[in-house]
Amino acid sequence: MDEILAEINSMLGVQGSFICDGDGLILASKSKGDYQSDRLNDVSTLLIDTLKNLTSISGRESIELDLVYEEERFLVRKLVDGCLCILCSREINLPVLYTTVDQAINRLGR
Repeated sequence: MDEILAEINSMLGVQGSFICDGDGLILASKSKGDYQSDRLNDVSTLLIDTLKNLTSISGRESIELDLVYEEERFLVRKLVDGCLCILCSREINLPVLYTTVDQAINRLGR
């Protein structure tokens, strides 16, 4: 998992990424900044709950979230049991990032 996150983080504009399980427990994380692990745990638990609630409300599986802020964006991709989260620049080349993420998810087998 660390190799995959390192590959994602090597992309221009990516500031950090992490993978959490279906309960919101952080399985792996890599970042270029200093993010507190307790904050990442809070975020991951909230994201898992959000994905479950969106699925419950819509009746369809939520597989992706893209939260756009003034200068950054926070991308969430659903995995079989958990999610992959990426903090990056708002202007990142999304098609290139998504290609890298899709390849990473395939290698994870999730």
